[in-house]
Amino acid sequence: MKTITRYGLIAALIMAVGLLSSCGKVKDSIAKITVIDSATGNPIVGATVRLVPESSLLNPPDYDFPDGFPEKNTDDAGVATFDFTERFKEGQAGLMVLTIEVEVNGTEYEDVAIIKIEEEKTNEKTVSVP
Repeated sequence: MKTITRYGLIAALIMAVGLLSSCGKVKDSIAKITVIDSATGNPIVGATVRLVPESSLLNPPDYDFPDGFPEKNTDDAGVATFDFTERFKEGQAGLMVLTIEVEVNGTEYEDVAIIKIEEEKTNEKTVSVP
């Protein structure tokens, strides 16, 4: 009888430690934008992707980008990756809705698409430009 109780207590302690250690950990909130050539379907390497607040929202929230809107260049797979993990606040439902702008070889494409950034997820969008 004591053996069962001792093992039960040990199992309960292990589960409690596991639950406590997982509390408060925030998963990454990532946006991955893939840019492809609309004519060929091939990824576009070195395109500049800019994310700006969606202007069609009735009351767009203040996303507070003190250093300018997030901007990245696409990699060899045509993907630009943005990390919004630090912007997440516990209890928040959804992070933001952003418009995707792309620049390729000096030509700018505005309002290419919209992406909704959801908290603690990898949010992916593929856009094509001429």
